[in-house]
Amino acid sequence: MMPYYTLEKKNIRILIFSHALFLLLGIGGICFFFQRNKLRIIERMAAEEKLRISEKKFSLITSVMGEGIYMLDKNNSLIFMNPEAQSLLGWKEEELIGHSIHEIIHYQRADGTPLSKEDCIVEGIINSGEGGIRIDDDVFTKKDGSIFHVSYISKPVKEDGKIIASVTVFHDITERKKTAEALKKKTQEIERLNTDLEKKIAAEVQQNRLKDRLIAEQFHQFAIDELMINIAHQWRQPLNAIGMIAQSIRDDFQYKELTNESLDSSTKMIMEELIKLSTTIKTITDGHFKDEKRHEINVSQAVMIGINAMKNQLASNNISLETKIEDDILALGSFNIIIQAIITVITNSLEIFIERKIKDRYIKVETIKDTTNNKVIISIEDNGGGIDKELIDKIFDPYFTTKFKSRGKGMSLYLVKTMIERKMEGSIRIRNTYVGVEFIIEVCCYGS
Repeated sequence: MMPYYTLEKKNIRILIFSHALFLLLGIGGICFFFQRNKLRIIERMAAEEKLRISEKKFSLITSVMGEGIYMLDKNNSLIFMNPEAQSLLGWKEEELIGHSIHEIIHYQRADGTPLSKEDCIVEGIINSGEGGIRIDDDVFTKKDGSIFHVSYISKPVKEDGKIIASVTVFHDITERKKTAEALKKKTQEIERLNTDLEKKIAAEVQQNRLKDRLIAEQFHQFAIDELMINIAHQWRQPLNAIGMIAQSIRDDFQYKELTNESLDSSTKMIMEELIKLSTTIKTITDGHFKDEKRHEINVSQAVMIGINAMKNQLASNNISLETKIEDDILALGSFNIIIQAIITVITNSLEIFIERKIKDRYIKVETIKDTTNNKVIISIEDNGGGIDKELIDKIFDPYFTTKFKSRGKGMSLYLVKTMIERKMEGSIRIRNTYVGVEFIIEVCCYGS
């Protein structure tokens, strides 16, 4: 049997050992607990960081999309709205987070009548469990109360087979809607016009035939009207001169400077101008288009009369005139048709010079007797620039005008061409030169 003190000492050692062991186990447990929680915290932080990065990527992607995007939770409250949606709706995301989007942007129809939640398709996505919807024409309401037309797609978001949210992607179709409506109206208008198109075409054809008949029936009247315009141009300068002379006489009389010599001089100048007016009238009245039948005519004289009728206008517009006229060239035809042709072609060149602001202007007129082909050729050339290739073949068409595009006298050139072909069995053509155009008139020599 062991002594008492030996047993007590042994028990103390056991007690100390047991307490030390317990303490070590406790510390180890605590360390294990903290270590386990630490791992959980790290995993949670990593998951949150991953979620944050994912949300950032999602935000960046949706921020550059051209469509508005918003997301609703299972209670149909807003949890996300991209910048484009904010711009289109006029709301900031933070203003709508946690609010029912239906009551803010989708509570009315296009005609202004209310749209209840029960009738709202977007609201029903969460509860219906449908795979998604596409609406091509609906309206959303902006923050300022105005509505705009949209097309949108709404789909549910699922997790573990359960619907936890919905996403709506929408696009402003206001301009497309306006374009479609305008196109519809235009289509209806075209259809309305097409209903009687055949009748209109027939009427137009009939009208054109009537115009052609009137041109033929009033051939001489058109020519006279055209010539009267040129007479008015010819008279303008002499009349202006007479007016200035008369004003000078009045001023001399008013300031007591009028003498017999100045009065005689002014009277002489007035008479000279009146003679010019009389000469112009005589040129016209000496049988203008009265020589209906073809007969012998002096082409050289007719050309010079036409040139002289335009001399005042040419001089006042700083246009140099070069002539090479062979004497006594005889042709078979109408004297006044040649005069009219010369006046019309020169007038055409004059208008082109003014319209195009040509400098160093000149017109060259030449007559040639082509004995080989028994033709009399009249050439009228200018430096007023050429004619577009696509227009040159139309220059003699009736009612054709090329003002501001090219050159041409429309009805006047048509009349000249018609007169030369019908009355003189001749021809007139036009060609571009390096600096302008050349009109070439050909008629038969007398006796050919």
